[in-house]
Amino acid sequence: DALDLLWKLSATKLAPLILGKIAATLSKALRDLAAKHKTTISLTNNTMLVMVVWQTVSRASGAIVNQSFGSMCLIVLCGIGLHVMYLIVNLIFLSILRFPVKEHRAVMIMCSQK
Repeated sequence: DALDLLWKLSATKLAPLILGKIAATLSKALRDLAAKHKTTISLTNNTMLVMVVWQTVSRASGAIVNQSFGSMCLIVLCGIGLHVMYLIVNLIFLSILRFPVKEHRAVMIMCSQK
């Protein structure tokens, strides 16, 4: 159900984000604490994202194992093709926007990661 999924995403992703932003805006102590531990917070966040992917892949391992070699190669090629398409689109827009070289590289790297 799409509404149920929207509700769950809002409750688990949007609500903590909003509460954290409000808390950081209202409390200098929290802002300072977050700034002091920025690297640790960032690494923890990235680790949690990897854990979600790992959990999803583990849950689907039976379906993955039952796929043919050709299907798996096609899936990998589609993923590579999608990333190449993103890079091309980013390159087109960056060429239009004419960013300086440093900003151009930074945007390409950040967009490639997303």
